[in-house]
Amino acid sequence: MGQYYKFANIDKKEKCDRNRSGYKLMEHSYVGNGYCDDILRLLSNEWKGDRVIHVGDYAEPGDGTTTDKFISKVVNDFGINYALYDYIDSFEEVDSNCKDNIRYVYNLSKKEYVDLLKQPIQDFGFDSKKNEIFPFKINSFALLIGCGNEQGGGDYRCINKKAVGCWAGDKLVSSVSPIEEYKKYKFKDLLFNEYKDKYKKMKKYYNFFESKILKEEESIFKDFVNYLDKSNIDITKLKINKDDLTESEIKIFSKILEAEQNKKKEKEVDKQLWH
Repeated sequence: MGQYYKFANIDKKEKCDRNRSGYKLMEHSYVGNGYCDDILRLLSNEWKGDRVIHVGDYAEPGDGTTTDKFISKVVNDFGINYALYDYIDSFEEVDSNCKDNIRYVYNLSKKEYVDLLKQPIQDFGFDSKKNEIFPFKINSFALLIGCGNEQGGGDYRCINKKAVGCWAGDKLVSSVSPIEEYKKYKFKDLLFNEYKDKYKKMKKYYNFFESKILKEEESIFKDFVNYLDKSNIDITKLKINKDDLTESEIKIFSKILEAEQNKKKEKEVDKQLWH
């Protein structure tokens, strides 16, 4: 059976389900997902410094997962004898006043941080209304605070799966840009990847590996542009949504798209000349 997940602030006993879609872990744990974005925005303001978790409905004391002891403690603290997932239903529903795109999450308890954009691209999508290509990246924050992983369908079972939940119960802060106060925090460089044919044997997002990751992403991007071209999409009018891309990715993909667009235009000119 599939396992459903929800975010919750266990300090304030609050939740934010306004944009909740895709209930399974890997249905919504992607950068740019509305549900994840709401939680990240709350952590930059109203929930700053609080303990926020991403709990599955199979997560319980003694479940054998990496978070079973943590779940045991929370259940005991709350004095409940049923699933924490269900208990969260009683939490107050709140909303965020922030609309920013969050990039960094700081773990105040472990003195670590993640850069959400430093994850390998899994695939690309196409927004026909905006004529834009956009990337899919796994949201490392959503996995690091995940509780009960590997017990149901839709859970994360690939590289670094045992790291899922290692931030559960820690105090967190998020931000659009680096926070000077936390500049000495250690970069949490774990790589999460479900794309079995790409990024082989890569476990961490070292600077050493970044060039290799970019090479793999370049291949995925080219294939996707060619797919759109064969699907009768006018690639000469394509744009790239840059919100969830690193500076290096923007530079590389822009160059590739420009080259492919120029090829397409040249072919169109040749057709006209022959006719």
